[in-house]
Amino acid sequence: MGKKSITATILIFLFIIGGIVTINLLDNSTSQAESDNSERDIKKIEKYLEDNEDDTSAILELGVRYFREGKFEQSIEQYNRVIDIEPENPLAWHRLANSYVYMGEYEKAYSARKKVVEYDPNAASYMYLSTLDVLYDSSTALTNSKKALDLARKNPDQEDVKSYEKWVNSLTKFNEQQASGDIGNSYLTLIKSDKTFEKPLLLEFVKTALEDPSTNDGLIKKELETLTQKIKAFEGNLISYSMLN
Repeated sequence: MGKKSITATILIFLFIIGGIVTINLLDNSTSQAESDNSERDIKKIEKYLEDNEDDTSAILELGVRYFREGKFEQSIEQYNRVIDIEPENPLAWHRLANSYVYMGEYEKAYSARKKVVEYDPNAASYMYLSTLDVLYDSSTALTNSKKALDLARKNPDQEDVKSYEKWVNSLTKFNEQQASGDIGNSYLTLIKSDKTFEKPLLLEFVKTALEDPSTNDGLIKKELETLTQKIKAFEGNLISYSMLN
C-alpha cells in the first residue's frame, strides 16, 4: 500500500454514497441537517461493510463520520480496524491520534503520533508530533519542530515554510522560559503563536500552566483563567489565539 498524505483533504469514492465525499478531518462542528445526512451515510457505510469488511477506505470513511458526530470511541474502533488490516497505514494512525486528543487521552494520542512519523516522516507529521511533545518533553518538541521545518524547506511549493519557522521560534522561546521557571508565560508564548491547536489540547496547555506552582503572578493567572473561559466558549474545534480576540 502506498503512503497516504495526512495533510490533504481526503477524497474517497464510495459507490454506496454515489459520488465523491470531501471531508474536513479535524473540524467536526456540524449543522443539524449535516448531522442527519451523516447519520444516513453512516448506516449506508455500515451496510456496505457487511459484505466488504476489509475495505479500509470505507472503514476510514466510517471513522471520519463518527468523528464528525463527536462519537470518538466509535471512530477509534474503526481506525483500529484499519490498523489491524494495515498496521503501517499512517492515515489511520493520524486519525486515531486526532480522536484520542479530543477524548483527552494524550498519552495514547502521543503514541499514535509517533507511529505516524515512523510510517510517514513528513513535515506535517513532525509538526503534529511536536504539539504533543510539549506535554512530555519540551526539548523534544523543539527538536521535532526543527525536523518539520527542515522537511518543509525541501518542499517549499507545497508547505507554508513561514508557519513552520514561527512554530520553531515559539518553541525556542518556550524552552527558554521553561528553563528559567517562567512556566505561565511559557505556555502563553505557545498559545499566542500563530499555531492552530485542537480545543482540548489548548485547554490542557492552560491547565498545565495554572497548576504549576511557579505560576504565582496574579496578572498571568488572570490572563490564563480568562483564556480558559474564552476557549471553552469557543464553538469551533480548532483554535488559534487570534480567533479568541
